[in-house]
Amino acid sequence: MRNVMKAATLESKFPLLAVENGFFGNTVNVTGLLCGNDILNAVKGAESVILTEVVLNSDDLFLDDMSYAEFCAACGAPVHRAASAGDLYKLLQR
Repeated sequence: MRNVMKAATLESKFPLLAVENGFFGNTVNVTGLLCGNDILNAVKGAESVILTEVVLNSDDLFLDDMSYAEFCAACGAPVHRAASAGDLYKLLQR
């Protein structure tokens, strides 16, 4: 029960957002196929953003060729990266 309460508290503090995949179509629901512009559209007005690293390639580019640096500049909020569930957990504990 403690874990459920902890998760509910985290979700109210850090809301999850659905991101519509405008690049490949709204029937594609794979995180690794999200593009920078689609994520930017979903996070407008956010206080901070946590990205899973599967949306970036080894050159720090999204599938629409937007760079991580361009994303950060356009986002208007602090952007953090999570390579694993452990990274995500640590970021949420801040």
